[in-house]
Amino acid sequence: DELSPINAVRGAEFEARVLATRRVGLLAPPGHPFFGRARVAEAELKGVRVAVVGRVHGGPLASGVGRWLAEVGAETVRAGESDAISLMRLALRTGVAAVDIGWFEMARPAVGPSLATVAIEGRGVSTDLVMIRRPRAPRPLAERFWSFATARAEARP
Repeated sequence: DELSPINAVRGAEFEARVLATRRVGLLAPPGHPFFGRARVAEAELKGVRVAVVGRVHGGPLASGVGRWLAEVGAETVRAGESDAISLMRLALRTGVAAVDIGWFEMARPAVGPSLATVAIEGRGVSTDLVMIRRPRAPRPLAERFWSFATARAEARP
């Protein structure tokens, strides 16, 4: 919560629902030292080159993930195209591990089927899929969607 500037005003101005949470991990290409490993410790990231997402996925997300990786000693690599799917291609082309923010696994079979998902043990960072609205007079369809999405999120384990 502390990484997003919207949180400073959310209580007064916005209503929010977290729909899902994903833990940040890595995508390791074949030949990378982490390839084939299910998990690595944060300490093992020291000196490892990791391609990071850019602001296309939101400035707070990009800076939060980048800061965390720098804190654990990873060498962050900024790419010209730094969306999650482009990072998959970059990892395959260059052999550098790419950050996995957890929301694009549906693209991996087409874009990077040989990439291995690697969990990172330790303090870690997670990302949330958040639905936000400004309270105002209810609109029937918007209210129906809000209720539907909230119910689905609450039904998940």
